[in-house]
Amino acid sequence: MQTKLKRPAILLLITLIGAPLGYFARGAMQQPQDRPAETIKLFTTYCLPMAKGQESPDPEDLIELTDIPHAAEWIDPTSKLLLARNPQSCSVSDELVRFSATERAALETTVPDLVQKSLPGFKSAPPELPLDNWDLFQMWADSNRHDARRATITLHRFAKTGVEGATVIQLRVPAN
Repeated sequence: MQTKLKRPAILLLITLIGAPLGYFARGAMQQPQDRPAETIKLFTTYCLPMAKGQESPDPEDLIELTDIPHAAEWIDPTSKLLLARNPQSCSVSDELVRFSATERAALETTVPDLVQKSLPGFKSAPPELPLDNWDLFQMWADSNRHDARRATITLHRFAKTGVEGATVIQLRVPAN
């Protein structure tokens, strides 16, 4: 009778000690995610091929949110970044979980370098409309504003906080 009582007590003790220990050990071993670097990786992998006239691969390691004709959205479960793509545009944003101020600053210095290195034909371009009230707006284009074949990359954020506070890096290409 006494061994029947010991077995559940031992299992309970293992559970009570093992579960929290495992949880905290996993947290200690899991490296913090560099979300700006992950943004660049997602944009480079899934958006930049479109700028070069290439087929963009479908993400296999992301969670698909929508799949409607000619448009799709995915979430990276680790970084909580949103990838959205249709035939004329592709973007990566922090729509679900906003970047910290440090992450924003890192992304704002990394994107110009990415554009310069990956797409040297894209040059910094002024916005087509006054954007005085935007928190961030940077644009690069591969041709002048009136060229129907123009492709652009923008890094933008309308507001510092709130619903309109998402930071977005977006590629727009002309319709085929």
